[in-house]
Parts: sequence; structure tokens; C-alpha cells
Amino acid sequence: MFYFIANIHSRSGQSMKAWEKISHRLNEREVSAQIHMTRFAGHAVQLADQLSDQAAADFDRCGLRSIIVAVGGDGTFNEVINGMHDFDKVNLAMIPLGSGNDLGRGLGITNKDPLARLEDILTDCHDRERAAESESRVRRMDLGRVELDDGNSRLFAISCGMGFDAAVCRGVDHMYMKGILNKLHLGRLSYLTKTLQTILSMPLYRGRVFYRKEKGRSCLEVENMIFVAAMNQAAEGGGVPMYPGANAFDGKFGICLADSVPRLLALIMLPGFLFRMHKILPGVHQIETKSLQIHMEEALPVHSDGEDLGMHRKIRITCLPGKLRIFI
Repeated sequence: MFYFIANIHSRSGQSMKAWEKISHRLNEREVSAQIHMTRFAGHAVQLADQLSDQAAADFDRCGLRSIIVAVGGDGTFNEVINGMHDFDKVNLAMIPLGSGNDLGRGLGITNKDPLARLEDILTDCHDRERAAESESRVRRMDLGRVELDDGNSRLFAISCGMGFDAAVCRGVDHMYMKGILNKLHLGRLSYLTKTLQTILSMPLYRGRVFYRKEKGRSCLEVENMIFVAAMNQAAEGGGVPMYPGANAFDGKFGICLADSVPRLLALIMLPGFLFRMHKILPGVHQIETKSLQIHMEEALPVHSDGEDLGMHRKIRITCLPGKLRIFI
């Protein structure tokens, strides 16, 4: 059984045409599927919660895993994983239609035509005879969980950040030009514009970052922190490789932290990231860990997968190895 959760508002409505083609193909092939369209922010969380129950019942009844297919951008996928439960009883697939598509790019599926991606999913998963083959294309992907100082928590698939990158995400969400740029296929320009504005105006912060090592725990004192990002995928923000070696299947995060970087030098930090010069950029720390805690003296913006989580002083980030069954 297929359960589609589709956000046709990704890329400011450009995905409507792609969805019409997908819907037509589903009808052509007479696929047994439920189709659910998101109507408001957070709706995909509610839908995934309901459909997880149905998928778990499918598995208990016949022993085969149904597939929830997230159609949309990184934000849609984030909502879906935050609504899911019984992760062992359902597979998740995605058809990326968003403007950033860091997850699709990280999984190697961004450049596929939506119909070609749909055919991938349907061909391998449409009938019981191909069930074993379809399961062979399912991988156990790590997820991250961020616990906030207000008692709330959130799962993420790409990254969780505190400071500068979260401020950029928050700013982009409120840019009135974002929709126009997306329609012109210039979605990344909105990130670049807000990046330049933020890096020149954002205050710097003091605090401590605790992270787990193979033996014990280590602490990094930060005096003028710009940002810290826990990367499950290599890139965020529409393709910026914050930790080029990050791997969502290795049970740990790649941490990128920038501290005590002069503002003028910070202006060239982003191009340095794009050219993967992390190791020679002053003030940039690269760490691998399974968990970390961040304690700041003042509240900073926090994001997960580019979604604004508000202002917080303390957060805990933990890797959940192999949590998600994802169809590649």
C-alpha cells in the first residue's frame, strides 16, 4: 500500500505541475494508494501520525511494509518524520520538489525527474512478488533529535543548527522575495542575500559546547560563537557543504562550529565552505560525535532541517542510528 503526503506549495507552487503528472501516472497505473494533500504548516505531521497507524496495521495483518511517500521539499520530509511512529513497520520514500533539496541531494535522488523517481518507487514496490527486491533498496538511515530547553523536541534528517545558520533560515522564511525568487528558479539567491545581511549584523555569543568522544566527554569554550551545526547530511541551506564528510548511515554527526572569526573574514567563510576549505579556515572546528550539548549565556535561534524552532539557551542533540527505513 502507498500513502502519499504531498505538499504542492513547495517552491511556491511550482510543484503543482509536477504533482499533476504524478497523479496522472498513478491513475494510469491504477496504483492502490491513498493521497493526502497538506493544507497548512504542520499538517504533514498530523497526516504522518495517522498514516503510521494504518501502515503499522498493514504490517501486523500481512507482514509487508507499506510505503509513505513524502512529495515536497526538505520541510515536508521533516514534518513527516516528526509525525511518524512505529518506524520499524513502515518504509519512507521521497519525491523531492522543494527549492533547497539538501536531503534529496545527499541521498543522490535530487536530479531525477519526479516521474522517473515515482517509477523507481512503483516498479520495485508495487506487488508482493517484488517485495524482497524492494526491501533490498531500503536502508536504515540515521536521524537526529534535538531537545530544547522548553521541554520540546524535534527529529531532523539533514541538520540542526544554533546561531548564524538558524538566523539565516528564520530570515529566509520571512522574506517576501522568497516566493518570487523560487518562481524564477533562483531559490538559492534568497539564502545568499539573507546570509550577507545576517553575517554583518548578528551578535556573537559566549558559551560551552560539550560533546561525546570515544572515551569520555570533551568541552569546547566559545567566546564569540557564530554558529554550531550538527550535520547528518553533508550540506544544508541549499547545497552549502558544512561538513563534507558527513554520512547519514554511520551513526554519528559531523559538527561544524565557527568561533572568534572577524566579521570581514566571516564574509569569505561561506565561499570557503563552498570550496571545501574548512580545514584551513581560522576559527572553524570540525568534530565527529554521537551527541552534544550546547549551553549559551544568551538565547540564540535554533533550526532543524531549516525549520525555525525559536530562541534557546540550552539544547541537546543526539544521533539515532538507523532509526528510519528509507527507500533509496
